[in-house]
Amino acid sequence: METQENLDVIVIGAGAAGLMAAWEIIQTGKKVLIIEARNRIGGRIHTIYDEKFSLPIEGGAEFIHGDLPLTKLLLKKAGIAYPKAEGSVWRKEKNGLQKSDFIEDYRDLNKKFKELTGDIPVADFFNQYLKDPKYEDLKKSLNGYVEGYYAADTTKASTFALRDELQNSSDEQYRVESGYQTLVDFMHREFLQKGGSAFLSSPVTAINWQSDYVEVTTTLQTFVSKKIINTVPIGVLQSGQIKFSPGIEDKLTAAKQAGYGPVIKIIIQFDDAFWIDKSLSEEDTKNLSFLFSEEQVPTWWTQYPKEVAILTGWLGGSHAEKMKHLSNDEILQRAIKSLTSIFDIDTNYLNKKLLSWQVFNWATDPYSLGAYSYQIVGGAGVIKILKEPVGNKLFFAGEGLSDGPEIGTVEAALASGRETAHLVIASF
Repeated sequence: METQENLDVIVIGAGAAGLMAAWEIIQTGKKVLIIEARNRIGGRIHTIYDEKFSLPIEGGAEFIHGDLPLTKLLLKKAGIAYPKAEGSVWRKEKNGLQKSDFIEDYRDLNKKFKELTGDIPVADFFNQYLKDPKYEDLKKSLNGYVEGYYAADTTKASTFALRDELQNSSDEQYRVESGYQTLVDFMHREFLQKGGSAFLSSPVTAINWQSDYVEVTTTLQTFVSKKIINTVPIGVLQSGQIKFSPGIEDKLTAAKQAGYGPVIKIIIQFDDAFWIDKSLSEEDTKNLSFLFSEEQVPTWWTQYPKEVAILTGWLGGSHAEKMKHLSNDEILQRAIKSLTSIFDIDTNYLNKKLLSWQVFNWATDPYSLGAYSYQIVGGAGVIKILKEPVGNKLFFAGEGLSDGPEIGTVEAALASGRETAHLVIASF
């Protein structure tokens, strides 16, 4: 097995955090190498450019949730447009499709938040503060939000984090016009132009760290450097598939305690936008953006304001957990069945309208083993342990190491990568 030496820093992972960290460090003249398990860069950013679809489709990260400074700064630097995602929110009710909000009865919810004296899991908040039958609809929409948007387990997710996010988050959302991939491609090019290098299709199997060097072993070869930044997803740390020597049990124990949720995403191209048919609702659904239901695939969205016949289905949390071991074909059929129930249309009719589709099962992806992180009760302590460097040799970064409201987002990954890069630079 070939060994490559004389490196200053190895960055494990070519996702947003890894690319950001590598780009920052290489500005200082250090010799930096990125090692990536996949055969592509981007990690959980994965844009597909396929002529079978009307526009680039996002298998992973898709939205910019609010006015996120670092994401927008990089997009502007790259000259990439990010138009606002517009449209209205709908919900499938017993009497058909109705306009709605992301969270129903928010005023009542805010009052209940103010009664909290300490942080508790969201499931306990339901049982203790929303047990009155009049809160049944609120509970359903909130549960859907936590399991869907956070991809979270309500028995672990922090109510304080939910409260802070709902009270402080922006209603504005944006999409990357040319696909999120163009942002990571830009960062990768900038890194290479500064003299950096990257190895793809190289899963890391072992990390041996000593007082004067770090040895990183992949399935293909071994690399030696002065320091490393590990940006693999929390799910990969939880799995133990990378062996550390000497062991770092406090880190791996903390990783196993962290909140990290599964997601399955289904993207379907139809021959026309059947959901704007006026017979489906008394109201005009032309500007339908998000649609919530209680079906097996409960959440859907369109590409509005773009007039394309693409629907994206989304399963997070327990919904994804139940279906993650199904084949892609089986997941598609569950998605079609959900749509026929939501819109009260015939299955054969809908199948005939289907032109192309893709399923992205992040729950079983071997290099992510889930989608993204969420804040648990006591999560700040867990994150503090994960962020702490080991022996001034091992550093960690990623969206799951953010303890702010951006946890789980590209913004969190970028910010963590930059922060960790500055720690590494200062440590030389």
